[in-house]
Amino acid sequence: MFDFTSISSIAENTLINPRDIFASLTNRRYERLRAEQVEVLGKWFDRRNDQRNFAIQMNTGSGKTIVGLLIGLSGMRELEKPSVVLVPNKFLVQQTLNEALNLGIPATDDANSIDFRSGDAILVATIHKMFNGRNVFASGKHLLDSNFGTIVIDDAHASTAIVEQQFSITFPNTHTAYNDLLTLFSNDLKEQNVGQFIDLMNNNGGVSFLPVPLDAVHKKRDEIASLLSRIASNSSSDDPSYFSYPLLSEHPELLTITFSSKNVEISPLLPEIRKISAFDNAERRVFLSATYLDCDDLIKVFDVNLRPAKVKDDANRSVLISPDSASDCGDRLIIPINSIDSRLKNFDVAKLIQELRDTKDCHSNLPINISIIVPSSSRAEFWEKAVGAHIVSFNDNGDAPNWDVGYIKKVNAGVSVEPLVFVNRYDGLSLANSACRLLVLDGVPQLHSARKQRKAAALKDTPIHSKEIAKALEQGMGRGVRGAEDYCVVILLGDESALAARQKARCTLFTPVLQKQIELGNQVCLQAKKSNDSIAVVKEAIELFLSRDPTWLKLSREATAQAKYQDESPSDFSIAERQAFNKACNRDYKAAVRILRAGIDTLNNKREKCWYMEELAHYQEQFDFEASQKTLLAAREYNPIIIKPDQFVPTPKNLANMGQVNAIYSNLSQCETASDVYMVLANYLEGFVWGRDADANHDESIIEQLGHALGFESTRPEHELGDGGPDNLWRSRGELAYVIELKTGVFRSKQTIIKDEAAQLGSSMNWLERGHQGAHNNIPVLFHPYANPAQDASLPPNTLIMTEDDTNELFNKVDRFARYLGEQNRWRSEEAIQNGLLRYKLNCKAIFTELAHRVR
Repeated sequence: MFDFTSISSIAENTLINPRDIFASLTNRRYERLRAEQVEVLGKWFDRRNDQRNFAIQMNTGSGKTIVGLLIGLSGMRELEKPSVVLVPNKFLVQQTLNEALNLGIPATDDANSIDFRSGDAILVATIHKMFNGRNVFASGKHLLDSNFGTIVIDDAHASTAIVEQQFSITFPNTHTAYNDLLTLFSNDLKEQNVGQFIDLMNNNGGVSFLPVPLDAVHKKRDEIASLLSRIASNSSSDDPSYFSYPLLSEHPELLTITFSSKNVEISPLLPEIRKISAFDNAERRVFLSATYLDCDDLIKVFDVNLRPAKVKDDANRSVLISPDSASDCGDRLIIPINSIDSRLKNFDVAKLIQELRDTKDCHSNLPINISIIVPSSSRAEFWEKAVGAHIVSFNDNGDAPNWDVGYIKKVNAGVSVEPLVFVNRYDGLSLANSACRLLVLDGVPQLHSARKQRKAAALKDTPIHSKEIAKALEQGMGRGVRGAEDYCVVILLGDESALAARQKARCTLFTPVLQKQIELGNQVCLQAKKSNDSIAVVKEAIELFLSRDPTWLKLSREATAQAKYQDESPSDFSIAERQAFNKACNRDYKAAVRILRAGIDTLNNKREKCWYMEELAHYQEQFDFEASQKTLLAAREYNPIIIKPDQFVPTPKNLANMGQVNAIYSNLSQCETASDVYMVLANYLEGFVWGRDADANHDESIIEQLGHALGFESTRPEHELGDGGPDNLWRSRGELAYVIELKTGVFRSKQTIIKDEAAQLGSSMNWLERGHQGAHNNIPVLFHPYANPAQDASLPPNTLIMTEDDTNELFNKVDRFARYLGEQNRWRSEEAIQNGLLRYKLNCKAIFTELAHRVR
């Protein structure tokens, strides 16, 4: 039967104001737009012609996907060109299509659809579909041929990392390219770090990052291009180079190459975004972000101008849009558990979660759903064993297999299931309402990219590093609260999380609403600290929160009522870095150097300056080798992670001038509570990992921190100098030196210490005695899962071998020592510190000898 109601009104299709469009949608399931949606859409519509780039920030769950779809439909009608909405993964594609269906907005996920190509339906796709070297919209491959009107990138904060990944090639160590590149740069890598190069050649594991020098990349750019071209031309779509190589082929001289034990990563300094013509030529580009809007990332990755636009009256009008109030956020009780009681361990938290599993959800009257986000597989396995959790798996594109999608659909439908564990899923995950009432963030995300690990090491404890941690935590905390009426308990585990929540300077890096919620959570923690049973107090507070206690609701609403969005204007440096890279892509290297140098001058932190001086040296390398080497030498003075220039001569550090007791007393002088003492001395030790999940850089960092905490001069010579020194070196006032090598990642069927591992320890001993100011007594120490050397393995005399059990016992001693000093303010007394060292046999001469296996 013919039905006129199925024919759209001609007048309806001429409406371009998003608010009018919404009012005209006859099949929508929503009665009205929310106030914050109306506000944001109004601001965008009024400013839409100021310039083509806009960044919109709205709280998680405030309806930004609806805003994006309405902007896409508005642009499609006004510009008479197709619109695209891009999201991080397939799960969110389906979620966005469902939202379009609820609105009555025509949408499709088929890029070849006639409806899309004719401008009658919005295309919804993953960010991967457009940002790759063989995308369907590339010039000549698609009927549209880069003729887009509006591109909306939803979850922009998650998409930046995906685009960076799309512009890089990562070959695993099993790929022929890994060995080909290792052979090509063998001499260059030896000059950077001979010990790590040997480990790479022998496939020993444990190398987190080893960069290829800039001059080697420059000199061998033709060989790099030839190798990558050969591999890509013979590859299938499963090969790492297939989708990325076309994006990197034009400028091999601007690539960075970083090896690790697991893979080799080839990346440009920044994505050359103009290679994606569909995005580059779009008339409007709108970025939507929940939680954290980082304009600097958007500028660096997407090459967009986010400066305020000049309008007719010569006034500046911002292209950064947000509601006037930020109070439309769900309710959270945030508990940084490590700041409450130094005696709390992971098993204590696991027990608490087990006890809370039967707590009833106010709305469904079913047991609450619990989600746990972890940084690694080993932590996921802990929760699987400790609370019977189900580990949800995802592939590299962020998509889950069907059986795990079923779990996610169940919890989002309000069904009560066992606790769910998500590995490294700090963004791109929606767990609304009853899907998650208790969220555990077990540490900060783990970096799998060798280049990013190197950057994190170079910028550790800098403002940039603190900002990255705050951004990751905020994104993670946003997974469990998806709307203004939603609520969720968030338990933060780990040293980094506790410091981010407690230190005022770091707390200010969070968005205003989250800052207020953290302040309330810290007050709950203070009450718990005063109790003899802090876990019981925390449990009671959580149960009251989940019961929607009226007193809490009043406190929470009053705290967040006045919250405003922060002005996240882009920094001068991010603009300069992007402009410099664009100049370099045009081979105007001198202009690139001039622009980037001016940008570096705006930075205040020395380690940050030095990191970007390496980038400056990369451009100088193209036309002035000597200037490039001088820049690297100057940068390494303050940042040992910087690539070594040719003929670099390290300056050995002097011996510590303080005794062990005096050094510990000084380390603890700023502590105010027993918890502070524990955080300095022992709180970080649980992050030490053995076996396949071991991260050499992370474990070495923990051993360095432990040495410093126990009053030694603690350094990482191989990491800092790369000239054959040990992984770690502990020295004490000339009396003795512990020369330490870590092989925590070793895993083999024949459980022995092999020849190369023994030789490396011997080489480190020779390094110290060869002119690096060794002590009167140099003692070799090997952290290794196996205590017995192979027959052909010759360890240095008197080697001490610390197995996993020995190491756990050492950490237990440090744990008890920290608690001992925390009692009765003992950390304020040098005599008490001395007594504690003797009591727990942590004094200089006994620290390893009481525990280790000794090789004569």
